[in-house]
Amino acid sequence: MRSEEILLQQLPEELRRLVERQDVEKIIGYFFEYDIEEHRIADALSRYAITAEDANLHLAAAEVYSLCLPYLDDAFELAFFHEWRALELTDFSDRKMMENFLENKEHPDFDIIPASYYHYIEDKIK
Repeated sequence: MRSEEILLQQLPEELRRLVERQDVEKIIGYFFEYDIEEHRIADALSRYAITAEDANLHLAAAEVYSLCLPYLDDAFELAFFHEWRALELTDFSDRKMMENFLENKEHPDFDIIPASYYHYIEDKIK
């Protein structure tokens, strides 16, 4: 048994299958469809994304925190972490992902992101 299985077992079966397939849109949809308000499930997804080191799972975790659970005290810090880690895992080579990250500048809850991170991405895009 892999250690990742321990983390996957913390997820409901249907969500576990989506995570194993790395289906970002359906993972987000799952949280909206079932109106998941428990941070426990999001935290399990977050831990799995960290362990799996997969950019898509990091993006899914980021979106869950920022779109589905924005009322959590650290939701936007966690979303920032996961978005940045996804960029790192792709070696900052995914233009669309970088453009999406820059859109955070317009969102007041992402004012926690230092300007230097935005400048770094803007330079990468150039």
